[in-house]
Amino acid sequence: MTTKPTSSLNIFDLDDTLFRSSAAVYVKRDGKRYKELSPGAYNTYQLEAGEEFDFSDFRSADTFHKTATPIKPVFNTAKRMMAKLKADHQRFIIVTARKDLDDPNKFLETFRKYGFDIDRTHVFRAGNIALPSPKAKQIVIWNELKKHPYEIVRMFDDAVDNLKAFLELAYHFPKARFEAFLIDHDGNIVRYGATSVTEDVGGAPANSAGGAGVAGIGVGPEGEPPGPKSVLKRLRRKKPAEIKEELDTPLAFNQEYFAGNPVFIVSDDYYHKCYKGKKKYHKYMHYVGADEYGEKIRQYGRKHYDRPIIIKNERTGTMLYLRYGKAKK
Repeated sequence: MTTKPTSSLNIFDLDDTLFRSSAAVYVKRDGKRYKELSPGAYNTYQLEAGEEFDFSDFRSADTFHKTATPIKPVFNTAKRMMAKLKADHQRFIIVTARKDLDDPNKFLETFRKYGFDIDRTHVFRAGNIALPSPKAKQIVIWNELKKHPYEIVRMFDDAVDNLKAFLELAYHFPKARFEAFLIDHDGNIVRYGATSVTEDVGGAPANSAGGAGVAGIGVGPEGEPPGPKSVLKRLRRKKPAEIKEELDTPLAFNQEYFAGNPVFIVSDDYYHKCYKGKKKYHKYMHYVGADEYGEKIRQYGRKHYDRPIIIKNERTGTMLYLRYGKAKK
């Protein structure tokens, strides 16, 4: 009697996880580049007033094709897992912080060049969601988890914040076991943390699988590194209802961030209605409309009564404060 294979969703990051390339994020001020960030540095960089990111390197499929080289321990682990994951309910996906590239075919050809069966998977571009990478990736994974009740969900990523956001999802999918693996600067696979129905969220690295992949510490039944044995540090617990609220109503479209605050992108017409700011007791719908996006701005204003509301003209790119936040005492 054969047993049914475990249903699993296996998620790999791209930059500094599967591949390392010369692509960098640049910081611009007054339209000029003046600072270069690696993918790792970008994950934690906070824009200051007057700064903006330049992602042109990460939109170039030609740059990726010419300069990307596999990070062997992770790359070989991914290939081995793909070879074993053949059932319909065993999925392998790539979730990158990049936006759409300028030549999708050339981008995919880079994988084929190194013997990676990219045609069996899908690359989700979380960068198309105008939110910080951890939240954008969380939304992508949330949408995938709603499609099928997976028993095991694994994520491989080089950014701790991305793994923390991933593990938070366990509170809303308690029947699944979540396993997070951190990729360090040398390409080692580090056991980060795991959750199950009775466990809390892991928050610190554990043992490492060294530069030879996962040799010497065994391999799981689906080709994965052995999962973390226990949860290490506790993250702040979020109630399932709190996570559901964040994910069911994400401010994931037409939104950016400025000085740590969300920026809501509105039409030219609504921007000019907001030009003098919101008057006390006036309803938000008179300024931002009554459609779904206007309602999200209204809900944000009600929930975060002490924070500023910043809007941006979708045509000109100019910004203004619809409401100033209250000064912190």
